Amino acid sequence: KAVVSSALTINVLDILIGITDEASAFVWQSGRPDLVRMIEGMMTVATTTGPLATTFVGPLCLLVGFLGLLGLVVSLMMRSSLIYVVAALAPIVWSMGVLPSFRGSSRKLVHLGVSLVLSKLAIVTTLVVAVKLIAHPLDGARVGVSDLTSLPDGRFAVIERDDLAGPAAVIKRVISVHLGDPALEWAPIDADPVGATRLTKRPIADLLPLLAADSVWTPDKVEGVAVIDDELWAVTDNDGVNDSLGHTLLVRTEI
Repeated sequence: KAVVSSALTINVLDILIGITDEASAFVWQSGRPDLVRMIEGMMTVATTTGPLATTFVGPLCLLVGFLGLLGLVVSLMMRSSLIYVVAALAPIVWSMGVLPSFRGSSRKLVHLGVSLVLSKLAIVTTLVVAVKLIAHPLDGARVGVSDLTSLPDGRFAVIERDDLAGPAAVIKRVISVHLGDPALEWAPIDADPVGATRLTKRPIADLLPLLAADSVWTPDKVEGVAVIDDELWAVTDNDGVNDSLGHTLLVRTEI
């Protein structure tokens, strides 16, 4: 009985490890890009902007962050080691389960093994959720327009963006609206917006991939747009302040 129970315990743990590893890898793939962009952005901000770059505070923050990641790796390694310990103890615990003083120990061993196996999925899920909450804090973000230009067909190209930067940026795009709609009713600038005619907007280009590809820290302010032939050009505002990265991006895409 002890031999069969031990073999069954080890086989079940092995199956659970395989399932947990696959599930953890799937969850991790959804959060890995956000984590990489967030770390790169933190490194850029800590080494190139404001007092963080000119004092020891920036490198200290990076050191603390890397120590946290190192602690996470060590925890996962300890988890793997403990699983092997549980597998090694399984024959002994099942054999001694007949003794009154060890009654119930086999059940606790199984609970411990299952908890250790599933802990990886719990750790990865918690990390991914935390990264996504930091990278995409949509609550409280403001979305507005910052520039518009006329198109040859009578429409207007309009920049629509949020006020978020870095990995938190979500909306950086160009849309089109048509002001010649017969159903459009013009109203004074101080009129009550309730009941006003809403313009139909159509997407033209998503600027976020272009901005993210050309910068280690996606800028928040896309301020200018122009259309030349079949190409759309957009430019960012670097603000020119101490806490800004100080670079201006000019991106283009076909429309």
